[in-house]
Amino acid sequence: DGWHERMVAAVSNELKIALSPDAQMVDASFAQRGKSAEPGDVVEWNPSAQAIMSGIAEQIAASNGVGLIIDYGYCEQGYGDSFQAVKANGFADPLSEPGEADLTAHVDFAALSNTAAEAGANVSGPLGQGLLLGGLGIQLRADKLKLAAPQNAGEIDQAVARLTDVKQMGSLFKAMALSAPSSNQLPGFSC
Repeated sequence: DGWHERMVAAVSNELKIALSPDAQMVDASFAQRGKSAEPGDVVEWNPSAQAIMSGIAEQIAASNGVGLIIDYGYCEQGYGDSFQAVKANGFADPLSEPGEADLTAHVDFAALSNTAAEAGANVSGPLGQGLLLGGLGIQLRADKLKLAAPQNAGEIDQAVARLTDVKQMGSLFKAMALSAPSSNQLPGFSC
């Protein structure tokens, strides 16, 4: 019968994910985002993040600034639930111990990119963290570190792999840069 917001509800002293009882009115931008969704699809939508990004992008464009955003997220808008909790360096049930785990969700880089461009900033990326670090010369830096401290070569290689490998942080983490319209191409971001 329409869009329903997912909420946390207390049921018999236990927290559960529930849907708002009534269909929600949605603005035009959300309606566009969810136009091909099927009943039961989850669409993550964060108008607060877009409002903040708009303000940041306007400031960057007006002051000849640059901004770099790095976080885990996705580049193409899709459907699904990325809400999760992390506790003691592992995944946890987000509702089982309120206040005892870090709650998080993936960043929608496509929405933030569109918002920043609409606010007047140049947008570079998003691209995988591994590609950015590769473009900035992480391997050259690692090679110099290994020459200076050959006893640490294995540890340096492991650290580079953790940051750049697509099976680790190299593709899960994305990087996006904002710059003023008059800025040159930013290092690490291909044309």
